[in-house]
Amino acid sequence: MSRPALPPDAFAALRAAAPARAQKRVDVEPALAEAWTWSVDAEAGGEVQTDGGERVSVRAAGGAVAGPEGFGCTCALSPRCLHILAVAAALPRERPASVDEPHPGEPQGSAGGTAAAAP
Repeated sequence: MSRPALPPDAFAALRAAAPARAQKRVDVEPALAEAWTWSVDAEAGGEVQTDGGERVSVRAAGGAVAGPEGFGCTCALSPRCLHILAVAAALPRERPASVDEPHPGEPQGSAGGTAAAAP
């Protein structure tokens, strides 16, 4: 079962909102959530159960979690908790679109300049 992607700016926002002790724990143990029970699908999201019994909900659509609002937790510190931060850290990051990729409707090979005609 594949996991939904998370935009890098969403992870940064979750990290900034979490208490310093949660940030440090995830920094020291980035795979913390890997030992938890995952029932998450890339298209629909799902739930992760921690070893302590807390449940982190992950709401996804189209293979990605839209942002910090896509997470919830049953603990008292939610949404600024270790559990959400650890689950978010375990998700793959969305790749930003490359500036070299053509824009929709633009022919390939015409991004940024004119092509020289062959003799």
